[in-house]
Amino acid sequence: MIELRVAAGEFAHMRFACSPIAEVIWSLHALHSGRVHALHRDWAQLTRPRLRGCDTEVLRAFVPGLRFVPSPPSGCLAGNAIEEQLQFVADWPADLLRSELQDVWSGAEMPPAARQLIADGGAGPRRLADALGQYWDLALRPYWGRFRTVLDAEVLYQAQRLAERGIIAMMAALHPRLELRGQAIYVHLCSNGDAVYDLNGQNLLLIPSVFSWPNLRFDPGNGGGAPSLLYGPRGIGTIWETAPVMRAAGDPLGAMLGPARAAILRGTETPKSTTQLARELGSGAPAVSEHLAVLKRCGMVVSWRSGRSVLYARTPLAASVITAAGRESSGQP
Repeated sequence: MIELRVAAGEFAHMRFACSPIAEVIWSLHALHSGRVHALHRDWAQLTRPRLRGCDTEVLRAFVPGLRFVPSPPSGCLAGNAIEEQLQFVADWPADLLRSELQDVWSGAEMPPAARQLIADGGAGPRRLADALGQYWDLALRPYWGRFRTVLDAEVLYQAQRLAERGIIAMMAALHPRLELRGQAIYVHLCSNGDAVYDLNGQNLLLIPSVFSWPNLRFDPGNGGGAPSLLYGPRGIGTIWETAPVMRAAGDPLGAMLGPARAAILRGTETPKSTTQLARELGSGAPAVSEHLAVLKRCGMVVSWRSGRSVLYARTPLAASVITAAGRESSGQP
């Protein structure tokens, strides 16, 4: 069990973050350890052949799939853009990269590729950043919009839960092995021994992660970065679902709103941008934008800015209308 001691007032400074580099590290760990969850096996089968164009020796040197998983450099996890996070890796001091590689390979023989990264000095972190960037482009970038939809929905849900029920209920909902009691967060992990960390004013990051699921992970941020908890988001089971389709004639919701607006409402169960909806529905972004504007004026969707995107999600009113239309089409009272 891990005990995270939190001083009075520090709970207010905890925050959520979506972290592309965390997905890079944990997806590589799954591939290299051979423990790819059944949910992601199709992704793994498609991805492995693509990686022939990557510097796979460097990737395996950094994330070998062993017991110890690398911690990215200080400040890296907190960034939302992969380009920003890869720059943190490229700027990593060579001595800190050396220390991280030594920790990762503790108890095992360090391979030549890892020793070469150390011997390269300042060029080693840049080579590592290039390899991780190649991997991102081939393995994860094509699916990042899909991942981000689920991750953004998770952050929205937890923010609402915090506002409605308080921090104790919110923390309890993150993961069954997570507990908030008094001035401490307890992380019940299946590992040998206990550990105590005093956060000492450091702002804990709560990071929903597609590839760390279903496990709960704690990174103390030994390199000077913020400590972080990685956990699986709600809705993870929908991550590889196919896009919503236009319903056939006879759909009550489509008859009332039109097939395009009905499909948009069904597609916004989790937050999506105009571009994501247009891609999923096979429609033009301007047309989708016009439909969203109408639905928003009618109180059927809400919108908010997330980074460079504006996300849309259906309202409780829209959800009740969809439920009623479903009962009507099935003949239920």
